[in-house]
Amino acid sequence: MLFFNEYQQLDALGVTPRVYVDSDCPITTPFDVMLNQQLEESRGINRHGSCGLGFGETLERHQHATFRLVAADLGQPDRVARILRAIRDHYVPQRLKTLGLASIAGADLLEIIERFMEDCQVFSTLVRITDTRILRAGFKLVFEGAQGLLLDMDRGTFPYVTRSNTGLKNVVALAQEASIAELSVSYVSRWYATRHGAGLLPFELNTLPYEGFEDHTNRPNAWQGSLRLGLLDADTLIAAVRDDLADAGARLTRHEWLITWADKAPSDLRFLTQQDVVARDLDELAYCLATGTGAESVRFAFGERRDEVTAPE
Repeated sequence: MLFFNEYQQLDALGVTPRVYVDSDCPITTPFDVMLNQQLEESRGINRHGSCGLGFGETLERHQHATFRLVAADLGQPDRVARILRAIRDHYVPQRLKTLGLASIAGADLLEIIERFMEDCQVFSTLVRITDTRILRAGFKLVFEGAQGLLLDMDRGTFPYVTRSNTGLKNVVALAQEASIAELSVSYVSRWYATRHGAGLLPFELNTLPYEGFEDHTNRPNAWQGSLRLGLLDADTLIAAVRDDLADAGARLTRHEWLITWADKAPSDLRFLTQQDVVARDLDELAYCLATGTGAESVRFAFGERRDEVTAPE
């Protein structure tokens, strides 16, 4: 499980994270990952840009009650084994047929089930299975967006989207359930556009945005390739944020922008505004985003590594 990698890195730093998992949280199985990867490979040059981790396939399987596996099940090994066998013997063959795929190539399915069950047992000892009542326990809550707003399944450009709502929609639903009356929102963006994987990227650049600049995030991988870069389309970004803010309703008390990599921004920063590419400085981009969305403030983040980043008020 990828979770173990992050947990072990924190543990090596002397940090023991307290991780809560909702009891109804869908659990991704190795079968979901393999189906996802095989489907993406079959598309060839028409790939959708999937990260290859099986998220969409997990939600597809969870439409069928018989094959659902959730966090609450992990404490019952016999139930987990029964569901995994049902997925292997019944769901996977049907899903392969639906997708027009022959088989899961080169997979020892029995060994996969046994290894995954061992991982599930370890995982259940490292996390606390709970429900949304934990949101009322007096913690200061930070909700993180699922991915970029332009990848939202209802508002992005299909099929190059993720299978979730990536902005405030799910946050508002949780806030309502937890009786949270007020939300303060921060929209975080670089001063240039990025996309990792296939899909539209207007004003894409063949090279780094500016000489001597390098983005070390989102390293190349087999499923999404290298991080793609382009000029920031402020018009599209403003429209996406406006749509997202409309989901917040009366709970929204304030919203702000946070622009990262501010210390790397050139004085002749190019971006799209009012359907025209202009060369301005970072302050003018900030003004454009703030006025376009009615934001109360714009902050700049300086620094590259997490232990040196600052974002003064």
